[in-house]
Amino acid sequence: MRRALLRTVAFAMPLLAFAGMDRTRFNIGTYRFGDKVPGFRTEQHVKELKEAGVDFIASMRPGSDEEAFYRTMDLFEKYGVGAIPEGGNGIGASCPVKAFGRVKENKPFNPDVYLNAAKRFRPHPALWGIDVGDEPNGMDLPNVGKAVQLCREIFPVPLLYVNLFPSYARVATNTADIVNSQLGSLSYKDYIEDYCKYVPLDYISFDIYPYAKIKPKGVGTFFENLTIVADACVNHGKALWVVGQANTWWGHAPLAENKMRYQAYTAMAFGAEVMTWACWTKGWWTNNVYSATGEKTVTYDRVKRVNAELHRLGDEFMRYRRVATHFVGYDKHPQYRVKSGCDSEPGAFTGWFRDVRAEDGGPLLVGEMVPRTAAVRSNAIFVFASDDPYDEKPQLRTIRFVPHGRSVRAFGGYGPLPVSRGDGGACTISLMSNTAALVTVE
Repeated sequence: MRRALLRTVAFAMPLLAFAGMDRTRFNIGTYRFGDKVPGFRTEQHVKELKEAGVDFIASMRPGSDEEAFYRTMDLFEKYGVGAIPEGGNGIGASCPVKAFGRVKENKPFNPDVYLNAAKRFRPHPALWGIDVGDEPNGMDLPNVGKAVQLCREIFPVPLLYVNLFPSYARVATNTADIVNSQLGSLSYKDYIEDYCKYVPLDYISFDIYPYAKIKPKGVGTFFENLTIVADACVNHGKALWVVGQANTWWGHAPLAENKMRYQAYTAMAFGAEVMTWACWTKGWWTNNVYSATGEKTVTYDRVKRVNAELHRLGDEFMRYRRVATHFVGYDKHPQYRVKSGCDSEPGAFTGWFRDVRAEDGGPLLVGEMVPRTAAVRSNAIFVFASDDPYDEKPQLRTIRFVPHGRSVRAFGGYGPLPVSRGDGGACTISLMSNTAALVTVE
């Protein structure tokens, strides 16, 4: 019966091939695009979105006017922006959200809601994907996997999107408590492993907001979460996608530009290939990129500058993939490692770089990178000057390392960086706090 339904759905729509997200690039997304702002989604707003370096909108709500939504998709196509809409309202762009239900509510997976939605679905080149569900409970993950498998068969889109809870979501304290917890698991590691076991997607996306927590707790939690997910990505051959904050908690000032850099470059030190910002317009919290009435806030230019850096550095960054991350010089700042599970090293040692450290002895994050393809003949490290997460005392720092090779190059957010070579083959580069560099050797 199911195969007959699938055939019916397949013949009911044109199975067009859309390019979607270019996964060879470093991609930048954002959440919410005028979902709750009357009169938004004009051509000027789409143009400003693209000018700010945003590649796609995640979890975009189509609204109740289907034709208006597709006019917005035409604008997205014109400016080269992708959309990953979420469903729940039945119009032809969307997929039912959380139709897999909650296991604790004894709702088995129901394919009919997806099959019915697929009959109404209207493809569009700007629809890079559809949002299958956000922050599923761990006990739901087998059903999420079934939903992904079915959606892959019946929706003609390149990408299916699932975003996971952060590690500070409530875990179960015992097996009886699992059904009442957010994660539906006894640990965050179990939650991530169950995702890898049941959900057939080639990436792991999660959201985490380090500046929504009291200083300095958010930093250690950020490290913990990234370590667990990034290591799972390496072990299971998946890409890392991170959702961070450009907005702030109620009562807080607009987010500093360097705090955005801190999130993005930390994520890249763990190998992130996609960075997504919350929120462009009203979604949750305050001080979004646009106000509740649709005007730019001070956050717009800040995120625009950061995104430009990420894209410039991202072209070189995406030639490599992360295999490990080293915490260097954190003995002087143990408050940032609380509950992170991470050990500090005096200097990072990789196969192609020795004694990577800052001359001031302070914190660095060093991502150990290897070539992504056989065509890349060099090896790399990603070095982030991570000493100032709260943008309190930025300073110029000298990074020292000994490369195993003659040709050494460094790339930052504004292009190539000068590399100085001293006695004994040691090299140095200069980085301001909250900036990063990809260093290659061959």
